[in-house]
Amino acid sequence: MKKFLVAAATAAVLGVSLEAKDVAHALLVQADSFRGGFDSAVIRVKLTNYEAARLSEEAEFEVSVKGENSLVKFLSVRSKGQSLLMRGDDMWFFLPA
Repeated sequence: MKKFLVAAATAAVLGVSLEAKDVAHALLVQADSFRGGFDSAVIRVKLTNYEAARLSEEAEFEVSVKGENSLVKFLSVRSKGQSLLMRGDDMWFFLPA
């Protein structure tokens, strides 16, 4: 992001406008840096859904990521035991009987 700010400041001083695609690219690089800074990670996620300012649904997950592989464990009572495994472009969903 610092590189982008320096480029934007330099462009402003020189009177050169940055193209929208350059700005979009810089924003995507910054967003990706937050996700891709680690070789692996385990994250606990809680999703809360509201309808008309009222709580309608909550779900909790444990997401384990290593490279292009990830495992999502469903932790909420309603879907406990379900898992989603992703390896590259392949995906499997486990529904316990």
